[in-house]
Amino acid sequence: MWLALEDKVLVLLLIAAVVSLALGFFQDFGTPRPVGEPPVDWVEGVAIIVTILIVVMVGLLNNRQKERQFKSLNEKKEDRSVKVIRSGIERLVDVHQVVIGDICLLEPGEVILCDGIFLEGHGVCCDESGATGESDAIKKVPFEECVKMKVGQAGHTDCFVISGSKGIESVGRYIVIAVGQKSFNGQIMMALHGDTENTPLQLKLNHLPELIAKLGTANQKGIAFTQILIISVTLIVVPVPEGLPLAVTLALAFATKRLTAEKLLVHILGSCETMANASVVCTDKTGTLTQNVMTVVAGSVGIHTKFVDKLEDNKARTNVNSESDDKTRKHTQDFSIDQSHLNRVISPRLKQIFNEAIAINSTAFEDRDQETGETVSLGMIPFSSKRKAMGVVVKLPKGGWRLYLKGVSEILTGMCQRHVVVYKEGREKKEGPVETLEIDDLTRDNISHTIIFYANQTLRTIALCYRDFDTWPLRNAEHSADDDVEYDFLARNLTLIGIVGIEDPLRDGVREAVASCHRAGVTVKMCTGNNVLTARSIAIQCGIYMAGGVIMEGPVFRNLSDQEKLEIVPRLQVLACSSPEDKKILVEKLKELGEVVGVTGDGTNDGPALKIAHIGFSMSIAGTEVTKEVSDIILMDDNFSSIVKAIMWGRCVNDAVRKFLQFQISTNITAVIITFVTAVASTQEASILSTVQLLWINIIMDTFAALALAESSTHNDSMV
Repeated sequence: MWLALEDKVLVLLLIAAVVSLALGFFQDFGTPRPVGEPPVDWVEGVAIIVTILIVVMVGLLNNRQKERQFKSLNEKKEDRSVKVIRSGIERLVDVHQVVIGDICLLEPGEVILCDGIFLEGHGVCCDESGATGESDAIKKVPFEECVKMKVGQAGHTDCFVISGSKGIESVGRYIVIAVGQKSFNGQIMMALHGDTENTPLQLKLNHLPELIAKLGTANQKGIAFTQILIISVTLIVVPVPEGLPLAVTLALAFATKRLTAEKLLVHILGSCETMANASVVCTDKTGTLTQNVMTVVAGSVGIHTKFVDKLEDNKARTNVNSESDDKTRKHTQDFSIDQSHLNRVISPRLKQIFNEAIAINSTAFEDRDQETGETVSLGMIPFSSKRKAMGVVVKLPKGGWRLYLKGVSEILTGMCQRHVVVYKEGREKKEGPVETLEIDDLTRDNISHTIIFYANQTLRTIALCYRDFDTWPLRNAEHSADDDVEYDFLARNLTLIGIVGIEDPLRDGVREAVASCHRAGVTVKMCTGNNVLTARSIAIQCGIYMAGGVIMEGPVFRNLSDQEKLEIVPRLQVLACSSPEDKKILVEKLKELGEVVGVTGDGTNDGPALKIAHIGFSMSIAGTEVTKEVSDIILMDDNFSSIVKAIMWGRCVNDAVRKFLQFQISTNITAVIITFVTAVASTQEASILSTVQLLWINIIMDTFAALALAESSTHNDSMV
């Protein structure tokens, strides 16, 4: 309620109410009154106070409604339990009851709620991207083992368990060293507390009552003191659009309701109209511009069959025509095909091998047949950064065993000696095994050319291979210290099935949304942790990176001087390899240049940037609790297109307020002239219109008329 009373229009009315109420009591009870005349002069002051209460209560009820929407989210957020070991017994306790020195259990998929030192466990890895921005999994080892590691040997390995991160592999134990506000997650939450800045619309409207107050008290001389005050109060109340705060609140409430239907959950009411004035939007890439799902978009089956997803729209994805002409082409048998038409050229036997190479060689594969209960998978080769590949050995239905491998294409293709054959017209032997050919120098050049071509398009390439065995376990096999067959012994004489290029594709409608922002005068800047090549490719596809723009890496931007940052920021379109701190610096510099900045974030460490921005967008699906807590608007679908909808509705609110002001001020000008002229011309020095009558006109008549303006729907013209 006190926040609502900070509106300068209401403050001006409150002052007028106090003066009017004091004058009313003075005239009713402090001066002689004619016989039979009731003491009702105090009613005007009470009427103004009632008006203020109406406006404040409407805003208060609307804010309460928004708080109820977040109540369910907060209840789930607060209801957290942690597994601890006390007195040798495993217990499930509330997170608020965890103390320093407790031994906590770390399990896969669990969000860590306390800081700690890792004690024991085998192969434990944590995803700290939500807490620190580090995209790679961090392996956890005990403190003693971590100390023994040489400098530069640790890599993505440490002994610290950070609150806000998540366990992703194996189980372990850690000792708690920090909880609550002292933990990593708690310190970030405390740093987010601060005063809320006025929105651009509030700053503009705050000038109005100041001007009215000066005009209303200027030219009243030569009249009795009480009459001066009465007429001054009346002249102040008349031009003030008392219905303005109520109209703004109703327009924002209506926009908030519509935004909820558009999958935008508004946390702070004023953020709707703030987006109307946005001039820059700093957005993440993964999950916001893209789908955050690695998808096969191009590749080759065998050597010559080059497939592309939606070939007609992505002809640049195929390297069949990348050489000059047919006369100089080395690989004349290559042909392009749409990914959806692959079944036309691949035989059923090769299709089965292709599918098994992907589906069976997966961590989600069940190693037992659901019908017979027979063991299908005889051995797993887990992925490691050393091998850069993963594999599985399976028993074939007609006898024999097969090893499926998939991994980094540059490494696995070098281990292949043969490749499957696919003909353009779909010819293949009807019986017998899948046809294969030996890889010669020309074929190996084709493979190398394909991998480089996809890499230049910022696609990650994965090779699919297999090898058949007559017996298992293998005779005369080389074994490791753990009595497992050596990987190098298995990964020989492989047969290449194909190479696929994967990427995180754009969300539907992103290109159109970015184009709408540009037409509306809103600049879109992309901040991502990806490398420059990947960031540049996505920015071009989205339409963010254009001629004359600048792409810069985060460390380079961070080390610039303040003056150099201010000079480069207007032309900076893509900030690659950036950290959340780089994003925060970028937002600060944009604000120094007078821009109204909107920022998207999903990780805990994005909290400070979201807090200092004029408006912060958090992700409902991928976002952490910290970002949701500090943000102004939550994107329920994590889609950049929803930001455009927020801008459109914000501008719709501004249009509604502008129309309301035009409507109400046109009536108030007439009332001011009548009040002033009649007060000057009257022998009794009294206006023909009383304060109560003017308030009735402004609050009842004008406000109901303004509701029609607030109900106006958004349209695409607001983005032009």
